[in-house]
Amino acid sequence: MRMLQNTRKSSRRRVHFQRRGVLNDHVYPATIRGGIIEAIAEVEGGKTVNSHEGVFYTAYKVLFGNRTLSANDIILLNLATFTRPEELKKAGVLKETGSKSKKEFTLYGVDTLGKKALDPKEFQKFLYAKGLNPLEPEPRNSIDVLQLLEYYALLGRSKVEEEIERLRKRWAVEVEEALTMAKLISDYYAAVYGQILTPPWGGKAKADERKIEAELEKDGHFEVLLMRRLLRSVGGGGML
Repeated sequence: MRMLQNTRKSSRRRVHFQRRGVLNDHVYPATIRGGIIEAIAEVEGGKTVNSHEGVFYTAYKVLFGNRTLSANDIILLNLATFTRPEELKKAGVLKETGSKSKKEFTLYGVDTLGKKALDPKEFQKFLYAKGLNPLEPEPRNSIDVLQLLEYYALLGRSKVEEEIERLRKRWAVEVEEALTMAKLISDYYAAVYGQILTPPWGGKAKADERKIEAELEKDGHFEVLLMRRLLRSVGGGGML
């Protein structure tokens, strides 16, 4: 009888782990992919984020902002975006933090600099640390292009326009995806912060763009601020 009970417990345990495995490996990633990522991976006009690393970057920014994630969280996001941590680290998209016993990850973006991200000299150091030379760029993907454009945006509108034309000669697809990512992410944050800052009595009143940017800076979303600046430089919206 005791053996039968133990067998039943063991069987229930196996079913539990199997169900959890199915949830982790299939259901949760599919939900993220179908319900969230595909909804944010396209902007008005049919422009989309197509590359796996671009979808990963966009999803991470929208879902988690500049938070540090556990290894389990990253695995689920990897499954949903068809990416791998090691490949993302090699591509300069993801950065491993924490310790050997407790791995953690964050996006390898300028938010890691804090407010220094708004300083062109500090941003330039960040690019060189990632292996990107802003004077003679050789971007690996659309995230590299995005961060290069964010840096150029700090140098002025004419610099952005000049460098976009130069990059388009060799990396046209990556440039378009980088601008689409900037639009998707900045629009999302503008909508969220706009709702937070809109007066409770509603109506047609909209939150002031300067107040939105002040709150973004307060919360450490410096890359979103740079995306907004970039889009203003190319006529893509935001505060004029």
